[in-house]
Amino acid sequence: PIHSAGGVYISPDDNYILSNSNTLILLNARWENLAIEKTENIEMIYPNPTSNTINLEIDENTEYTINILDISGNVLYNEEIINQSLFTYDVSELETGTYYLQLISSSTNHTYKFIKE
Repeated sequence: PIHSAGGVYISPDDNYILSNSNTLILLNARWENLAIEKTENIEMIYPNPTSNTINLEIDENTEYTINILDISGNVLYNEEIINQSLFTYDVSELETGTYYLQLISSSTNHTYKFIKE
């Protein structure tokens, strides 16, 4: 098994796997000895910046609350979703600026910044 300490994952043969959001960097690793255990679902928001829609890839087996907030924290949109792997929101009517997409489930609370062009 892989051991974890402060975001650094150490494989059984002492190779290091550093996790940075959606990126894994393998240092001195041999693929045949590498076993990666899934520790959490990774969401992906795109495109960013955007002018028409924003997409969020999520775990379809989880129930989420999704909020779109303006720079002041005012909730502009709220939706409960379940059994959905892709959430798409039309941002074309929003003013140009910075916004936040908040993703809440029973086990996570993530906030993603996006730019409306």
